[in-house]
Amino acid sequence: MGTLNASKEQLLKEINKTLRTAVSQFYYYPHLFFNENGFRDYLFAVFYRNKFFSTSNLITTKDGKKTNLVHPEYPSYERVPEKWRAWYDMVILNPEFIKNNEYSRVVNKNIALNKKFSYKNDDLLAVIELKYILSKSNIYKRQLKKDYNSLKNAKEALVKYMVVFSSIKDDKDFFSDIQFNDNFRLVYVKVHFDNKNKKKVEVLIKPNNFLNLPKYWLKNINSSSVQHTTSLHNPK
Repeated sequence: MGTLNASKEQLLKEINKTLRTAVSQFYYYPHLFFNENGFRDYLFAVFYRNKFFSTSNLITTKDGKKTNLVHPEYPSYERVPEKWRAWYDMVILNPEFIKNNEYSRVVNKNIALNKKFSYKNDDLLAVIELKYILSKSNIYKRQLKKDYNSLKNAKEALVKYMVVFSSIKDDKDFFSDIQFNDNFRLVYVKVHFDNKNKKKVEVLIKPNNFLNLPKYWLKNINSSSVQHTTSLHNPK
């Protein structure tokens, strides 16, 4: 096992690189994922294949426990206004947060410890909420609103990602009333097929196409869908 030697900036670039891989995978193989759990498992596996987040670079806590940076189902430091703790789909921990705290604090099961010890706004380098839209049900809008509120209240996170994939042609405009910026980012990818079984792709990356996808992938959320092929590297 090695010792991780990477800056926050480098780790954030690797997070974006991993998300770009997921976008490419969904484009080439949109029928690969049957449900959101399968998509989440895939994303977790892609992170684990990246040497910066794999078990080849474990970090040691203050009391000698070794752990990695990427963890699913991680609880929020504080209760959201609705009085419950959010459980983030995935987090990437700051290596310094792991090194400077005991394992019980890093695991974050006991909310009393968060009240006892102060925390920094980069204890979590990134928080990811993932959604895979498979039907026109309004339940997705409610779930996205819940995810948005969880991210908005994540004061312990440096960068927050709302990652949304869709297989529905006529899904809703979920993001018109949400403001995205450098520390609150959106990845939205829709792949569907028309009546002639031609693939159509719509992509919205905010802010400023931070994943550096080809420009012809991108769309204004209010514009019509665009049919095209892609030059992204095939993940296989």
